[in-house]
Amino acid sequence: MKHSVLVRCLRGALFTALAVALQGLRLVLPLPLFIGTFLIGTLVSLMLVLTAELSGLGPALFLSCLLPVTAYIEGQLPVPFLIPVVMLGNGLFCAVYLCVRKVEGEGSTLRRSALYLLPSLVKAACMFLSARLLLELFSVEEGGVRSAVLTAMSLPQFVTGCAGLWLAFRLLRLSGGAR
Repeated sequence: MKHSVLVRCLRGALFTALAVALQGLRLVLPLPLFIGTFLIGTLVSLMLVLTAELSGLGPALFLSCLLPVTAYIEGQLPVPFLIPVVMLGNGLFCAVYLCVRKVEGEGSTLRRSALYLLPSLVKAACMFLSARLLLELFSVEEGGVRSAVLTAMSLPQFVTGCAGLWLAFRLLRLSGGAR
């Protein structure tokens, strides 16, 4: 069945609404910071992958730009200059996922490993390096805020990206979608 542009846009809009709602769970669920970070981060990554897979890169990039803005409004990003850092990381996550997905060799172990690891690795590296560059640019001194930002923009991004990809593949397989 050929999907029309309208269907893909509507699906993207539904995924966007769901992603914003899932990201907002931290406002109503009293979760410890560590658990909340990994739970919400995984759900956000899940929604980015599903949006990219089922609606295309355009809606996924829109979602990549919207979610950091809502995270800042919700108080999850401590400083506004991190908004473009997260936008870039999320956008690259979606783009790299779609690029690796198109590589031939559906069943190969190397492709499967790249599909799970490469988008998350690129996202985490991009966010860490971009955040570090901006912290230097704004002369944020060594200490609490700087180390908290760099920590948040590194390993947690990789872990939640991998977990979100894993969940997305399971959901797509259960629903009869790709993967």
